[in-house]
Amino acid sequence: MKWRTVLESWLLPAMLIILVITAVGVTFRDPFLFDDRPHIERLMKLALSNAQADTTVDMEERMWAQVKLGLAADLSDMSAHEWGAMAHWFLAHNPGYVGLQLLDKAYHEKQSAVLPEAAGLDATVDFLTDARLQHTLQTAATSTSQVGAVPISLPNGRPAYLIAVPDFSHGNFVGFLVVECDIEKTLDSMLSEFKELGYSVAVSDNLHQLYQTPGNSTLEDRKEWGQTARVPLPAVDWRVEVWPKPELVAEARSALPELGVLVALLLFVLLAATIHFARRLRIKSIDLSKARDELEQRVRERTAQLEHANQALLRVQDQERRRIARELHDSTVQIMGALAIDLEKIRQLVPGGDSTKARKLLADSSELVERATAELRTISYLLHPPILDDLGLEGVLPWYGAGFSSRSGIKVSVAVQPGLGRLSHELELTFFRIVQEGLTNIHRHSGSPTAEITVLRDDLRVILQIKDHGKGFPPGSLEPGRTAKAVVGVGIAGMRERVRQLGGSLELISDDRGTLIRAALPIGDTSPVSERDDNRRDDDAVGAVSESAVTKKQCNPGS
Repeated sequence: MKWRTVLESWLLPAMLIILVITAVGVTFRDPFLFDDRPHIERLMKLALSNAQADTTVDMEERMWAQVKLGLAADLSDMSAHEWGAMAHWFLAHNPGYVGLQLLDKAYHEKQSAVLPEAAGLDATVDFLTDARLQHTLQTAATSTSQVGAVPISLPNGRPAYLIAVPDFSHGNFVGFLVVECDIEKTLDSMLSEFKELGYSVAVSDNLHQLYQTPGNSTLEDRKEWGQTARVPLPAVDWRVEVWPKPELVAEARSALPELGVLVALLLFVLLAATIHFARRLRIKSIDLSKARDELEQRVRERTAQLEHANQALLRVQDQERRRIARELHDSTVQIMGALAIDLEKIRQLVPGGDSTKARKLLADSSELVERATAELRTISYLLHPPILDDLGLEGVLPWYGAGFSSRSGIKVSVAVQPGLGRLSHELELTFFRIVQEGLTNIHRHSGSPTAEITVLRDDLRVILQIKDHGKGFPPGSLEPGRTAKAVVGVGIAGMRERVRQLGGSLELISDDRGTLIRAALPIGDTSPVSERDDNRRDDDAVGAVSESAVTKKQCNPGS
């Protein structure tokens, strides 16, 4: 059974390998055998580009040097000696140029310099009678390129060109500067670097071939591989052609057929190794995928547990605050009130005379009891103000801001959008806790004399903003990856957690001009808050508020 299992596991991969190798051999056989053609064609394209560029650049430099010579000096005022020296220097620096003539505007020769190989050329070139030569001169005088050229023959029968440019004196056109160019020598000097390369270069005009680099070449190679391109010069219409020499064709024959065999063998080895490792990796991948799925499931479960625990913690915290507030209001505050009444009765029962000190102590005790009662009521209302359930944010925020201002001395302004309406209990309680924490941080840390609370609403969300004008958070304390816990305690974390659980966003912007806290919560279900059964009646809440107001009034001096 073991050998059968091994045989079955390797049979299919082996068959696939054989099929792939066969397909590779059949597919790449012909391209391997005939890969030399595109290779040689690419070489010829590159060689043609180089030959075309060199011919164009070198000839343009020569023509431009001739134009600059016609513009740079007053050639008409030179002596014969100066003219001869200048002309021979110019001809020596431009191999293939064999003569230089200076003509006036009427085509009469004024100066000339001719090398020995062009002796007698001046007698054969008559610009006065040859309309073709006159047209060349006029072309040079009127063309934007300032160059005109015409083919001629040297006395020895070699092909040549007359290249003419206008001559200027003090910016005025006075004649022509004409060069006699032995085109074979000129092209030979320009294309000399191509002689030792593996291809031949030829330059032709519209009528016949002007030049071909020396070397071994065949007409068959030229017909099969030759590539031509136009030489973009302003005054002449030339074409350059390149084709490989026989030795280059032989060297370019590809060794790819042999390489193909090696590639096939390598493919066999690589495919075998790939299939083997692929099978092992597939098994490991399945195991890892299972482990990843299990881990993700555990993370989701743990995250859900943490979410539930956080929500339960906040609910317990709010319920505990409400319970403590109710206990303080319904029990401790009532006891303190009864104690205040008893102290007042005792003070009235104490007779006058020597009991003045006792009456003073009783009066002070009554005042302390009243102050303690007022503080207990304040703490009770801060833990969970009853009017939050009854009046919502529109009622509780102005009340809380006024109370905070009287306790802290910080001027608090509250702006609630008209028609805000009631929100869900969770939203109203979350916004109230954020206001509590925000104003507490302003009082403890910012040093701001003022604070602004703004509540806005649109169709999708409610936005709360708390702004102060204090010193802001320490630099870098709110950067990503850091926390302001060391500065403002855990209050910021509590804000973030409450907002996150309701699907909102909390933004803190702080600099040396103050801090802005912006909380945005989605409205969701905006139906009116249902009646909450807090084991109290509305008249109890109203009475408690009124009683608190009366107590505060009694505690103010001069009331």
